[in-house]
Amino acid sequence: MNIKDNFKNSTYNLGGLLSLLVGLVLLFDHLYNEFTFVSLYVVIMILIGLAFSHKSNWFLISICLSIELGGILINGEDITIDYIDEALFFFIIDSTAMFISAYNARRFTVVKKHREEIVLSLAKALDARDAYTAKHSVNVAKYAVIIAQELKMRKEQIETIYVGGLLHDIGKIGVPEEILMKASRLTDQEFTRIKQHPLIGFETLKHIKSFERNGVLDIVLYHHERYDGKGYPEGLKGDKIPVFARIMAIADSFDAMTSQRAYRGPKDLSYAMNEIHRNKGTQFDPKIADIFLKVIAKDAGFLQIVND
Repeated sequence: MNIKDNFKNSTYNLGGLLSLLVGLVLLFDHLYNEFTFVSLYVVIMILIGLAFSHKSNWFLISICLSIELGGILINGEDITIDYIDEALFFFIIDSTAMFISAYNARRFTVVKKHREEIVLSLAKALDARDAYTAKHSVNVAKYAVIIAQELKMRKEQIETIYVGGLLHDIGKIGVPEEILMKASRLTDQEFTRIKQHPLIGFETLKHIKSFERNGVLDIVLYHHERYDGKGYPEGLKGDKIPVFARIMAIADSFDAMTSQRAYRGPKDLSYAMNEIHRNKGTQFDPKIADIFLKVIAKDAGFLQIVND
């Protein structure tokens, strides 16, 4: 079962639970003949709108009508014209609350999708500068997400990992193409220039407050730090390096080794695995490295599966 199916199932379960709560509210309201439950009732209708925001408006109307008819049936013999007028009034109030919440949820989903598309387009534009690193950012994001999932991270953390993977090399936009695409060994001066890209990326994105809050900036700034403290730009060591950046360091290095580069061909899977194993505790967080190696070892076609 994929993430989309899990989301749908959890949504349906939530909707069913909320509908049950509405039924209980209606029952208690009838038994005690009080209006103390009305506020809770409206709140639950708002939550139902959020839970089923991905469904059609007709679906929402049917839920609202079903709940109102249930209330009428619970009332039994006490149905009067005044009661029907009151039920119609509450139907309008409740359906309005449900539709407003569903509309806002849909708007949020659209905005989030557009942001993801912009980030992906930006990452692809960056990778397009160098034919040898095409799809690098997308691949790194995928590898990092796999690690995050194995670490049982929360959904929002995994989303941050993915966005950070797409943008981790955004600072290379400030590095000349002749350096990025140089086939021979870099000079000390050129390597110093390359090492500036985490800082350039950080300066480029630091004004986006959500990236500061969720950890994307940590990924951009610290993905070249080493576990032994010999990385850059700040020489952070061990757990002082944000965990998102430690994940990205492994994902980035793995794709760099297994991809075609201007100065060499791609290394095979066993070579990349050996290098990650050899550099546990020095370049890489040993725990995260072991987790990634176990994932790769489970399937010999790991690279093909990820790249499909």
